[in-house]
Amino acid sequence: MSRDKVRASCENRAPKGAEGKLGAEALRGIARDVLAVPPLRAMGRFVNFNSPKGVRKFGGLMRKNQAWLDANPQHRSASWDFHFDETLHRDGF
Repeated sequence: MSRDKVRASCENRAPKGAEGKLGAEALRGIARDVLAVPPLRAMGRFVNFNSPKGVRKFGGLMRKNQAWLDANPQHRSASWDFHFDETLHRDGF
């Protein structure tokens, strides 16, 4: 499948972020910007987030973030809600 077909397919199904205020193009730009941060780029090279081990590693990092947010509730309005369900995302992220 060509890149354009994949992009069109994703745009038709892409969830809207920020209660519909962000579309697929904005979310794509945010993801590109986040992945341009050198520490995150390096982490992506060393951890395969689609392997069971990588999923556990990422889950551990997210739980660590949740613990920090629980200890610093003044930042809750600028963060996201954490919800962990081990029955979801069996195929990675």
